[in-house]
Amino acid sequence: MSWPLRLTKAKEILCDKKKRQQYDSWRRSGLDISFDVWLKTDQSNHMSMHWAPHPKKKKMIENCEAHVAEDTDKFATENTEKTSARQ
Repeated sequence: MSWPLRLTKAKEILCDKKKRQQYDSWRRSGLDISFDVWLKTDQSNHMSMHWAPHPKKKKMIENCEAHVAEDTDKFATENTEKTSARQ
């Protein structure tokens, strides 16, 4: 779709109160489907879609980089001590 058509469609959706509410609901859903597909689904399906898995926004392990750096430093220190003890 060309940029002028996309802009016209965006203006049409965002300036119409009902379509804007639908658009906002679609954005909040976090589902990986297009807005056009969202509009074509039955309204009752929208309510059940909240059970669908949402994309993860946070890392599974907080401060992962800090733990990796700490483990790396600990490993390096232990290996240095073992090497020194062998010599």
